[in-house]
Amino acid sequence: MKRLFTLLFVLWATVTWVQAGNHAPVNQMNAASETTPEDNDKLIHLVEGSSDGWDDIPEVGVKSNTNPQFTLTNDVPVFFFIGQWQFLLDGEWTTAQNRPDEFVAGAWRYKGSVAKNYESDLRFADDVRVLINGEEWEVEVTDILLAIYSPTVVIDNSTKIRQVEATTSPDWTTIVKKGETVATKPEFDITKGSPAFIHPFSWQKKVSGSWEDVSSGTFTPGKWRFHARVIRDREVNDNNNQYQLAHKVKVVVDGQEWETGNTTIYNNYNFAEVYSPEVIIEEPHGTLGTQGTWRLEDGVLTIDYVGQMPWNCTSKTTDPEVAYRLKWIDYLADIKEIVITGVDVEVQPYFLYYSGDGDLGQHPDDHVKTLTLGSGVKKVGKQAFALYDLKRVNVYRIDPPVLASDLGESNCFWKRRIQENQAFLYLPANAGIGYAMIKSEWAYFNHSTNHLDMADAPVGIKLIDSGQQSTDNRDAWYTLDGRKLSGKPTQKGIYVNGGKKVLVK
Repeated sequence: MKRLFTLLFVLWATVTWVQAGNHAPVNQMNAASETTPEDNDKLIHLVEGSSDGWDDIPEVGVKSNTNPQFTLTNDVPVFFFIGQWQFLLDGEWTTAQNRPDEFVAGAWRYKGSVAKNYESDLRFADDVRVLINGEEWEVEVTDILLAIYSPTVVIDNSTKIRQVEATTSPDWTTIVKKGETVATKPEFDITKGSPAFIHPFSWQKKVSGSWEDVSSGTFTPGKWRFHARVIRDREVNDNNNQYQLAHKVKVVVDGQEWETGNTTIYNNYNFAEVYSPEVIIEEPHGTLGTQGTWRLEDGVLTIDYVGQMPWNCTSKTTDPEVAYRLKWIDYLADIKEIVITGVDVEVQPYFLYYSGDGDLGQHPDDHVKTLTLGSGVKKVGKQAFALYDLKRVNVYRIDPPVLASDLGESNCFWKRRIQENQAFLYLPANAGIGYAMIKSEWAYFNHSTNHLDMADAPVGIKLIDSGQQSTDNRDAWYTLDGRKLSGKPTQKGIYVNGGKKVLVK
């Protein structure tokens, strides 16, 4: 008899639920009934659902039998069916029989129900949780049914502002530019939703997955958004305390919807945090003629090149195929490390030379502390790395790259600064004795051999296919120390092919 009563009750609940417009797809219900819980007791521990605008339904004058709609969002064998709004009267929540027919000022909550599918052998855990729109609802548990209670919604005799629209001046999307100050903020002109207004706060940048306020400095590469606040101060232009922000007020700026948090309500003041869509400032990058690419990311300037770089580039050079060095000159102050990789690379003279005015240690290129030369770098031009604060150089080539000073030209490094900084030269095992020659600039550094693992050598040959040289290099095989092979190697080891490290077994 008890089993029959339970079955009849679930059938009644299902019919009521369907009549209320909560139609779950058949395949969803079937899939849910096949869910296998992770625990051994076959318990349902979590029910998640969504209900758009449930907390905006209570409004003075609206019928109090207006029900929200619920959608199941996690894969468990349950369904929602309709309930009722309850009104807090003399410290107790009213039932449907004695609550007001229309919403009146005061505290309200919604009581709904969650039932499990009768064909499922799962049951609700004693500590089962119900989340609606990610927000926890209060739960009362029985074997086949949950009574769920929403957070309290407090309403008063006000007119809710459900949507605020505005334009910005200047257009907020035009403000985010690399190098521009973050102190520039848009002003908001309300076109709908007055007397609410939008107050600008600050720009935010995403750092390690979290948004952080940035109150000073300039825009740098990465993801940015603007943080503002929509406000309804009911003592301003609202002598009758008539207007109030809806709990989920919608904010549209320049025709684009912004992310909005829940409204916080005080006696005469309510507000909601609002955030613009993301704006991405890309990391600087570009091509180097037809022989390579460059990119700047997180302070690291990486050059992927094939062959000899142009050797006649000066600050007065305008030919774009020759003066590519000038393309990254604007980013000198952001560069902390240089990585050069590629095949048969000959680094041009004055590679990162800055000829502007400034005291020693104050030039933009004086911030570079680390230099890494891949195994394919075979020659370095004069004054290519005359850097003020250089402290570490990693060289992955077994035999030392030829320096301009080896050929009787001026130095590649700044001897006095290398010695004052006590800069270190890090080398792979079996590094050639040329690194220790007394007359070589490599001898300026403190040495640390056997420190670099050739498997960690930077490899990034990204060529533009505009000729036979590019095609040949893309198909060629190289050892990790930069030697070009006649074809695919047969000996086991790690090689470079197509700009990538390849393990040959």
